Formats: sequence, C-alpha cells, structure tokens
Amino acid sequence: MGIFKGFTFVVSFSAAPGAAGPTATTAISAHLHSRNVSADTHLSTSQLSHSILGAAGSSHNSQNQADADYRLADLHPAGDSAWLGSKEFVVKHIEDAGGVVAEDLGSILDVRNAAARNLVSNSVVVLVAGRPSRTKKFLMSVALGIPIVSSMWIRACLAEKTLLDYNAFRLSNGMSLELGHWCAAPPVQGGVFEGLRIYVQTKDDVKRADLEEILHSGGAQTIKKKAFRANVKCDFVVCQVKPSNDDVMFISQRSSAKIATFEWVSQCIIHQRLLPLTAHPKYVEWDD
Repeated sequence: MGIFKGFTFVVSFSAAPGAAGPTATTAISAHLHSRNVSADTHLSTSQLSHSILGAAGSSHNSQNQADADYRLADLHPAGDSAWLGSKEFVVKHIEDAGGVVAEDLGSILDVRNAAARNLVSNSVVVLVAGRPSRTKKFLMSVALGIPIVSSMWIRACLAEKTLLDYNAFRLSNGMSLELGHWCAAPPVQGGVFEGLRIYVQTKDDVKRADLEEILHSGGAQTIKKKAFRANVKCDFVVCQVKPSNDDVMFISQRSSAKIATFEWVSQCIIHQRLLPLTAHPKYVEWDD
C-alpha cells in the first residue's frame, strides 16, 4: 500500500511537562497541484512533493498549565495508544505505506527567509500532532500558519487506504492563558512578530538558537549580543530565565526595550496577535 509514496517524514515524540506520557508530533509539508485533497482525489507521485516533519523538540515551558494536565489516556481507547505514543510503531506504518523518514523542518524551510512563508502559503503544509503542545516545531508551525491536525489522520488514511482531507482532524494552536481555553486563532500574514527586533537573553546557546528560530518563524528579526551591546535598536528582550539585577542593568543601559518571558512569546503565537505585557503576570514573571 503506497498511500504515502512521495512523502518524506520526520517523526519525533516527546513528553510534555506534566503530561501522563509521550506525545507524537509529525509535520507534513505537501506541495500539491491542487489544494482540494479528498478521499476521491487521485494523487500520483509526479503530482506530489511532500515532506512530513517532526514537531517535537525541547519544551521551553515547565509551568503548571492546563494543557500540561491534559490526559490522552482519558480520551482515547487503548487501541489508539501506539499511534499517540510509539515512534517506532508510527515510523513502521509510514514506511510500510511507502513513506520515507527524514530528519527535521529545516530541511525544507529557512525561517529567516521571507520566502519560507511563500512556500507555506503556496503549498499544502500540515503539522500532525498527538495533541497541541509547546514544542519548538509545534510553535514554529503555528507561527508560520501551517494547518495542525491530529496524528489520528495518518491512522485514518491507512484504515481507508486513501489520502483523506485533513480538515476533519484539525487541532487548536494551544491553550490560552487569557481565555482559559484552547485557542484556534487564524494565522497572521507576515507573522505575529513582523517588523519587531528582538534580543534573546540566555547563557544557553542551544536554547538561544531554538528561541531565535521560533521568533524567526513569527516574522521577527533577532539581534545578536554584539549588536545589542552596540545599542542597536531593539523592541523586546526575551529572557529565558529570570534576569539578575546585573542583567536588567545591562539591558536598561543599552535599550529602552521591554523585557518579557518566553511565555509571552508562546502566547502571542497561540493567539496570533501581539499581546500587551500587562495582559497576564506570566508575561513578566519567571518561575523560580
């Protein structure tokens, strides 16, 4: 059965903070000649250029939030658990259906380049996830306006032996702190951070790179430390951990930029609008 012939997959699983078990996230980039994909549509290999990309990565938020308390086991029958929690199981079924497993989102998108948004808007790009999460690639997909659907879509395609329309399997952007509920705001053209210059304050180079990539996905321009020291214009400083008094002094001496938490970044992406820092304490307060 070659349902996914012509697709390239990147599959990754991670445990969200406080969640009961691992979750699967897989992103799909499908370049189709037609956007109207349905069970009645025949798609040949020559009509497809697909990339399915893993949406798991290191989580950037460990706070106690409603989506971290979400329990898949309470909502899905035991027979679905492998689809939602076993990478090996999902990879095997993808490969058996003609799919090829690749590595990451960066293999098809350069999020620093505005052309990445054109690629998204001019093709069918889908993120497949077990549930809404706060992983790097999930947030990047929301920021880029990539449709997000349940991993059960893959299961359904295999059960029906055809490529089904993903719209019946769409998921939300994530949990809104302000609304106290799941948020499904439509994407903003150009990105929620378009036109903003943002400096990321952290001593962890790996986390800095991850945070900058998420911000780039939202249309922001990030500033390097050397440029920030030279008093380059900056709109926001995002601190990965609570800044020390010395950090605050360093920032205030060089810029009038507002200081925010990564939670603010996440919530702006989830809401698809620039949120005022006064809208929630978590936007300016760090966990100890």
